Amino acid sequence: MRTFLILPIVGLLLSAFNPAMAAADIKTSAEPIPSAVFIGSSDWAGPIYTTSAGMTLYTTAMDERKPGVFGCSGTRSEKGRRGGGFPLPRYEHRRTCIQRWLPFAPIAGVEPIGRWTILTRPNDQKQWAFDGKPVYTSTRDKAPGDVNGTMGFARHGVWRLVEVPRRFPRGVKVIFKVDGLMLADEKTDRLLFSTGTKTNSGNAEWTAVFASELDMPFDDWDLAVHTGGGRQWTFKGMPLYRPRDGAQVSKNVAAGRWQPIVFHKAKDRPAFLTMQMTVPEVGWVYANARGRTLYAFSCFDGPDQLPCDEPGDAAAHRSALCGTGEQCAREWRPVLAAPDDAPVGYWGIDKVLDPPFADAAGAYGENVPTVRAWTYHGRPVYTFSGDKYPGEALAHGMMGTSSAFGVITLVRDRFPFRP
Repeated sequence: MRTFLILPIVGLLLSAFNPAMAAADIKTSAEPIPSAVFIGSSDWAGPIYTTSAGMTLYTTAMDERKPGVFGCSGTRSEKGRRGGGFPLPRYEHRRTCIQRWLPFAPIAGVEPIGRWTILTRPNDQKQWAFDGKPVYTSTRDKAPGDVNGTMGFARHGVWRLVEVPRRFPRGVKVIFKVDGLMLADEKTDRLLFSTGTKTNSGNAEWTAVFASELDMPFDDWDLAVHTGGGRQWTFKGMPLYRPRDGAQVSKNVAAGRWQPIVFHKAKDRPAFLTMQMTVPEVGWVYANARGRTLYAFSCFDGPDQLPCDEPGDAAAHRSALCGTGEQCAREWRPVLAAPDDAPVGYWGIDKVLDPPFADAAGAYGENVPTVRAWTYHGRPVYTFSGDKYPGEALAHGMMGTSSAFGVITLVRDRFPFRP
């Protein structure tokens, strides 16, 4: 319940925050990196490693299954891993893993350093590795800052961002909220706050985040002497406090007496987006300007766990959920972008099929007209015709053997939400 109360509060006050609080301004503990590796930023993780062109770097759990064996390879699977191993439709047109995720190759003269090493693939191709894990870029990422490679499924551990190591004081962590990465208590997940100009720091509803006698300042973290005695942690000069049980968080934040602390502010969202509360099992979801819930389609199949929802993949994976391609086209409508709309953060704009899923036997994208529509993490965004009122999510749980339509939640790594 606390999460549902905090979300609108955070969005209300971000405009008053220090605009300098962006990932590029966050100090990180010095760690050696190759000259071919750079530090970028992600709304999902804050500082991340990138190529010289700013493209996000990833590792995959598939490369950890067997020592010395690359799970992401050029092998093309012919059968699915579910449903008794049925033949995959149009498998001969299916791109392999290394056609979708490109090995991050070193250039001549750049030497391994620190946690960065160089591996040799079975075809003798060289590839960078981080902590011994092969590193890739994603063909889903089109521009610097894109993080479409995880496709919102980082919580499942298949594809992960190569995050820049960060240090936090003991008892402090970051959690993802709709407006960015926020500082929170490690045990309770409750947000941490700092005092505003109208606040008496002795307020009995709040307790300072104290440091031990052995703790020392580092990066953006410093220590201040608390008015009541003791050493208190500060972040970018802001003293940290925890709300006590019973604290009137909403009232104090709305009055400007306290403010949650943003570790990394997320990029602005498209103007058409709204946020709606659905059934408790789903929680907060994104919706269009009329409050209609937004969905995305996900599909994974084969022993390689590759997605089956990219251009060239069989439309049968999608239309099977509705019965026919024509029925899908009636029920699911792409969210159109206005002529002057531009991509924002992980909300992109691309050419999307319309009508969608037209030919169940053919390939997705084959001889089908397209429209300019919104995407989320590189996936087209849809509304469902059965949803009539704000907050309805009647297509929640519409699943096939290896595919599903899911609502887009406000919670990190739960996209699309699947029961």
